[in-house]
Amino acid sequence: MPSQIIEIVESLISNIKDDYDLDLSMDDELFMGLIFHVRALINRVKYQQLVESPILDMIKKQYTFIFK
Repeated sequence: MPSQIIEIVESLISNIKDDYDLDLSMDDELFMGLIFHVRALINRVKYQQLVESPILDMIKKQYTFIFK
């Protein structure tokens, strides 16, 4: 696993803690899921294979505080 992806995920989790006072640093399942997600995201951007998320509307409704 490239260290750059690990650094991105660590930074993301740290920013969530700072911005939302939500400490997710001990959630190993989330950490690994984010690593796979970010790696796939980077590949999609690199090869210009952008896709729309079929669950984006549900996420926006469930986590409205993030999208304010």
